[in-house]
Amino acid sequence: MKEPQKFSMSTGLPVSKDEEVKHYPMNKPDEGSAEQAFLNFIQKAKESKRKYNERLEKENKDST
Repeated sequence: MKEPQKFSMSTGLPVSKDEEVKHYPMNKPDEGSAEQAFLNFIQKAKESKRKYNERLEKENKDST
């Protein structure tokens, strides 16, 4: 099977096999911060739901 044609990301032109493609390291995100952000999101959602339920209960008491 033939290897697919490689293209330069900066110019968009085909890269010959003789030219070396530059490899840029990806910034590895701190896994803890992503996990913490997710946990914070869950906590805020729970708090929002609690406030919403309290408001619903208050509206139901006022309407009866």
